[in-house]
Amino acid sequence: MLDDESFLCSGTLISESIVLTTASCILKYRTRNEALKVVLGAWNVVDGHQILPELKIVVRAAVLHPSFSPDNPQTFIHNIGLLRLSENVDFDLYPHVFPEIGRASCRERV
Repeated sequence: MLDDESFLCSGTLISESIVLTTASCILKYRTRNEALKVVLGAWNVVDGHQILPELKIVVRAAVLHPSFSPDNPQTFIHNIGLLRLSENVDFDLYPHVFPEIGRASCRERV
């Protein structure tokens, strides 16, 4: 995720328009979603090779778990947030990708 083009934190695309992330990361964006963008894509972090093309999408809504307590973020209880994207993504093109065991790259789709 990006905030004014600066890296903020990570998340996982779980449907065509929903990203799973942490509530503590998106807490301040509940009322100003337009400042938040999701960047999708995959690359090899070792050699910088781009595996999937980068795609930036504006966030339409940020939703926190109703039991998340920002007053005590150190507990990480219910620290779950969802981002609704402003447009749908081709979920077949941008699925979950995981690094191969013992490697720091995402080469295989699962």
